[in-house]
Amino acid sequence: MPALFDHVGAASSAGIDGSSNAFGARTSIACEDERGAVYVLNARGELRSALGRDLVRYAHDPDFDGTEIAVTKHAIAYERAFTAERACVSASGRHCCVSGERDEGSGARETAACYVACLSAGSTRSTMNESASASDGVSEERQCVAVGVCEEEFEAVPSVRVARCEWHPSADSTLAMLTTDGVFRLINCDDIAGGGVPVVERCWRLDLTGTFPEASPLRPDVVDFAFAPKNAWGAFTVYFLAKSGDVHAMCPVVPRGAKYPRVMLKTLKVKTEKEAEWLSETFPNLGDAHVPMLTAHVKREEGRPVALQGPLPRTVSLSSKGTTEGDDALSLAVSPPLYNVDGGGTMATLHASAVHVHVIPCDVRPSWCDGPHKNMRGYTYVMSDSFSSAPDLPTLLTVDTIRLSAVPGEQSLAKVKFADVSWDPALRERIFVCVNGNVHSIVLTWLPTLEAAIEDAVDENHPDPEALPMPQVTALCDYAIPFAGIRPLGDPLAEGVVVAIRNDGAHRMLIPPPVSVIAEANSSLLPYSPSTSAIAVQPQTLEAGSRSELQALSEGIQKDRMKSIEQIMQECGITSDMKTGDPGSNEALAKCASSLKEIYVDYARDVHDEVRTTSLRLTAEIKRQKEEVTALLASANDAVERHNALVERVESAAKTHKNIRERLRTLAEKEKTIPHPLSKAEKLLKAQMEAFEADLPLLKQRVDELKERAAIATERDDDDIGYVGSRRVGAAANGDSVECGEEERKVSKALAAQDEMIKENAAKAKLLEELLEEYL
Repeated sequence: MPALFDHVGAASSAGIDGSSNAFGARTSIACEDERGAVYVLNARGELRSALGRDLVRYAHDPDFDGTEIAVTKHAIAYERAFTAERACVSASGRHCCVSGERDEGSGARETAACYVACLSAGSTRSTMNESASASDGVSEERQCVAVGVCEEEFEAVPSVRVARCEWHPSADSTLAMLTTDGVFRLINCDDIAGGGVPVVERCWRLDLTGTFPEASPLRPDVVDFAFAPKNAWGAFTVYFLAKSGDVHAMCPVVPRGAKYPRVMLKTLKVKTEKEAEWLSETFPNLGDAHVPMLTAHVKREEGRPVALQGPLPRTVSLSSKGTTEGDDALSLAVSPPLYNVDGGGTMATLHASAVHVHVIPCDVRPSWCDGPHKNMRGYTYVMSDSFSSAPDLPTLLTVDTIRLSAVPGEQSLAKVKFADVSWDPALRERIFVCVNGNVHSIVLTWLPTLEAAIEDAVDENHPDPEALPMPQVTALCDYAIPFAGIRPLGDPLAEGVVVAIRNDGAHRMLIPPPVSVIAEANSSLLPYSPSTSAIAVQPQTLEAGSRSELQALSEGIQKDRMKSIEQIMQECGITSDMKTGDPGSNEALAKCASSLKEIYVDYARDVHDEVRTTSLRLTAEIKRQKEEVTALLASANDAVERHNALVERVESAAKTHKNIRERLRTLAEKEKTIPHPLSKAEKLLKAQMEAFEADLPLLKQRVDELKERAAIATERDDDDIGYVGSRRVGAAANGDSVECGEEERKVSKALAAQDEMIKENAAKAKLLEELLEEYL
């Protein structure tokens, strides 16, 4: 696979390295479209693509070396050079958006850069006949031109960066862009294939606090966004993730030219006149039954802008109590709901050291602000509608919290260089989480249980949140160097794979554990008890039962009328000497076709009857197993009640123990204040202190004497000491040199020694004075 991945390392001399800010973790050099093509970006902005099924085969088949994979090179011509960091391709694979940072040099500040290109336009040439070194392993090369997006806005505020770009799921040529200053844009790119420029249709400033700030925040308040699942009002909803972990929503958000099924629009639950008015204005052809897909007609200027609703109220389950985010949020991913209960969905929010899984029970209702609030740059401020007509927000139920680090806070936000959370396209219960070089596979085993409980709609049989099974967390890889992009691939009919790419071109094909292995591992995690022992073998029992049912189905079908082609031809009289166009030959062929049709129709009827009989038997078995599960749930609820009673008793005992310790501590403090006879050591210390107090006046008197002597000695100069009245002084006064005798020299020496001793005594007296002052 060098043709697809090696160009990343060859172009990353400076490296694609996300900053320590939250928006720097949005670096993503791998993406995929709905056709199954995987795209890989390098630092120069060049894209290379290959089919996802070939990558899955390359990961699972050891005999397949990947040299036969067709790799297409998309050589995009940019106006100015920049460092590419993120790429996203539309669902049809027609449009591409590449964003990053531009450094003009010469002391200029770095600014954001974003380009849009039409991959289907431009020239195409084949490189199959070229040498391997010239073609670089690429089978096809496509040339296209990129057009800049929001260049004036980025140059006006150099600190702004692109937090996320995604193509709208219902409008293939509309780009949704979120920048770090909290501005959300819808950009129409219909005309770029013909040489046009992108047009910003809508531009909202997301005001989370209602203060209408003009300056950009130092750190982004809104770090990520995601489109809601395309069902009911969720088709017009966008979720926004704040750095605090709160989730906000905007509904309805519709780009111009977006297409929606008429059946879905007719089933919308319209509760207010404002919603009915908006629906009729946006889709004027809703009453035409001959049009299956309707195009949205949106005005450029809104009379009332869409309100930013939120934050959504959160309810934390028992399994997630006591756990908090602790750091800023990084990424958001939304999955379609697993049950059809008024829309909603499942949401995962990624933080530096944990991932939180939420369930939205219903869709967000439409809401509009009182009026437009625009600033000098033309942004429309939107915030939550506080009027009585505003709809009630759905509750965000935090079902699970998975810690990605054994020590809370060990993975700080400043160390996060890359972060991503995404749902597995092959398994609806699995989430892939990547923080720097760590990739985890998280299987939410409680989602099927929750789905079955809601479908049954039996409240007394609904398990409590604390009774839900624990999620299955598997570490796929752990590298010291952070990745620059990951992409899960696969479909429900084939084993999946997670492609992880570093900025030096090194890639890893991570294969998550299959579903059967996960089911067996989950059964071993359940606690053993007489009431729950049957649950531990339930996955293996179901798998063995399914195999036995299939075997009985295949053996129960009568195959006595299944004849070979030679037997049928012989019975119909078909021989090798028959000629084309002969009436006898045509009659024999018709008879042969009729016999084949009769045999296989009878066989299909037998299969249908056998499948019907088996389905009835399986229905009865499912009913019996549901009754057994009901009994097990009752036993589990009884165990939970006993556990709660035991917990209350333990808490009461802990509280009593705490009170006893407080009373003992108080008693010990009071015991210290009771008078008691002195010990031998205390008596000795008291006697020494009395002796020291008696010597204190004598020491003070001695210090005063020393101070007086020192003062007298220090009033004269050093040269005068020992020479006053001597013959040497008198001789010096007359200017004559008189020689001193032996006795006089001894006297002078004694006087000098006495002078030195006086100085030392003065220093000692001063030191004693300082010590006494400190003591007193």
